[in-house]
Amino acid sequence: MSVALVTILMMGVFLTGYLALWQNFNSSAVAMSDAMRVSTRLEMERFRTALETGDVEVGSSGCTVDLEITNTGLESITPVSDMEVMISFPGGSNEPRVLRYRKNSDDPGLDTWWVRLPGPGEADPWTVRTGSTHTIRMGLHLPEADDTVASVIVATPNGVTATADVQGLTTPCSAEG
Repeated sequence: MSVALVTILMMGVFLTGYLALWQNFNSSAVAMSDAMRVSTRLEMERFRTALETGDVEVGSSGCTVDLEITNTGLESITPVSDMEVMISFPGGSNEPRVLRYRKNSDDPGLDTWWVRLPGPGEADPWTVRTGSTHTIRMGLHLPEADDTVASVIVATPNGVTATADVQGLTTPCSAEG
C-alpha cells in the first residue's frame, strides 16, 4: 500500500508540474502573439504612410524656411500638429533643435513651424491627404554665425521620416525681426 501511495503522489507532483509548465507556455505564447500582432499593425501603418519633401525656399530674411511636403502613402496624416519638425546644422555653431508647432502663423515665435495655408480652396489644411502637398514654414532663431547649411527632418506620428537639405541660411538672424 505504501508503494501505491508513493506512486500516486509522484504522479500528482509530475502532473502538477506539467500543468504549471503548460500554463506558463500558453501565457507566453499569448503574450508573444499579442506583441507580434501589435508590431505587425504598426509596421503596416508605417508601410501605408509615406512622406516626401519637395522644394525648399529660404525667406529674404534668411530665417524663414518654406518646405513642401507631399503625402505619397495610402493614409492621411492627421492632425498635422502631431508631426515633428527637427533642424540641425552640420558643421555649424548653432545647436540642433525640435521646432514647436504653432497654429497661429500671425505670431510665429522663435523656433516654430506652422502650415502655410495654400489658399481658399483647401477645405482641411490640418490633414495631409494622400497625394496632397502642404508647405511647412519654419521661423528660426539663429544667434550664432557660420551656418549656411541645415538639414530638416519631418517625422509623422507613427515614425515615418523625410529629410531635406537647406542652403542659403543667413546668420545670425531671428524670424521675429
